[in-house]
Amino acid sequence: MKSATIKLICIAIFLMNCSSGDSNSVSNTDPDPDPIPENSVTDQSCLIEEIRFATSKFEYIYNNNDELQQIINTYNGNSTAYYVNKITNDSITIGQILDDLSQSSPLISAKYNGEKLTQLKRFYTSSSINVFIFEYTQGKITVRQDYATGISYQNVYYGDYFLDQNGNVTSVKFYEYDHNAPNNFSLINEFDYTYDNGNNPWKGIIYPTFLCQYLPNAMLFSQNNILTETNNNTSNTTYYGYEYDEHNLTIKGLNKHPYNVCNSETILNEFYLYTDCYEY
Repeated sequence: MKSATIKLICIAIFLMNCSSGDSNSVSNTDPDPDPIPENSVTDQSCLIEEIRFATSKFEYIYNNNDELQQIINTYNGNSTAYYVNKITNDSITIGQILDDLSQSSPLISAKYNGEKLTQLKRFYTSSSINVFIFEYTQGKITVRQDYATGISYQNVYYGDYFLDQNGNVTSVKFYEYDHNAPNNFSLINEFDYTYDNGNNPWKGIIYPTFLCQYLPNAMLFSQNNILTETNNNTSNTTYYGYEYDEHNLTIKGLNKHPYNVCNSETILNEFYLYTDCYEY
């Protein structure tokens, strides 16, 4: 059931406003992270209970079967609650819980094939939709972003995410479609990554990408924590650090991009709390 819960988390909150765009700003100062534990947790054995930042946090509320039921987003002291409804075994919807405790129309819908996210839609109006399609092949995930108005679909971007044997994205190539010639596209950015061997609290949590209406950050697909991110267009490298608890769970991310991923003007620390962990 935990694996099903993780897939529900993966589209948690897409609902705050932020500017769209790629996270190209980099920091060339190594934060001097603590040594990586030799026996770090490498599987998703715990459920995420809270991800906290300087002025905001996300809380995840589960039922007795470890299925995600609500997400609460608090920003500058103001909280907004969202429902997570399981429609079928391979489909869920997310929307806002209103002041009278009724549910808004769905703002997000997602479909799965087993544990793999295959389609996600974000609804702006009944006919204006951002659509993301996920395709899985050996060693690669391809994500295509389309924009739908009425019955007309327009290609926007796609990205190829190349995976190593440890389940980490080692490189990403982002492409942009030529709107004047929809069958043409051009490479617009390329990144390379290295990792620690600790558990990645962001694994499967794809909401920042769709919050910002852009393609996913590599950390959202990777099993472990990103240590370096190299922008091949600029040859600049960003360094990240992490702290771990006595059980080698990742509890803090140092000098991270903001949680919305699409705006990297500010560098933040992130704090992670877990629930329903295995017993020690």
